[in-house]
Amino acid sequence: MRIAARRGLWLIFLVSSTACAQTKEDHVSICELANAGEQMNGSHVRVSVVYLTDLLETSVLKDPRCPSVHVAPNWKTSKDPSLEMFDEALYARPDELKLTTYSIDVSGTFVWRASENPQGTLNFEKVWSFERVCGDWKKAAVRTTK
Repeated sequence: MRIAARRGLWLIFLVSSTACAQTKEDHVSICELANAGEQMNGSHVRVSVVYLTDLLETSVLKDPRCPSVHVAPNWKTSKDPSLEMFDEALYARPDELKLTTYSIDVSGTFVWRASENPQGTLNFEKVWSFERVCGDWKKAAVRTTK
């Protein structure tokens, strides 16, 4: 009876520990992602970036600190409600099919693309915050990662 009770306690402890475990999330810039390339492939990261889109053909993640680097966003893979809110904000004015800029803070999994442009894809899992930016994207504020 005592052995069964102990097994039950260990099982509860194991289930509780597993339920509370969170994915390790590194705060990085897309500059760091592109520079580290293969080493960051498959990493769960959080980035503050500029999201540029024309709602038709172009959607890209940029950082004013490394303007030549860009990463492709993929935000159709998660069911997190924050992505739905971001989607609604993006398509709030569908008649404005011009380049639109957002400053966003997002978590996701980075997939590196060797010798390709864009340098990788960020599969969005959660959008922590976003704000529409007017004017030059290179002057958009992005949160520093250090």
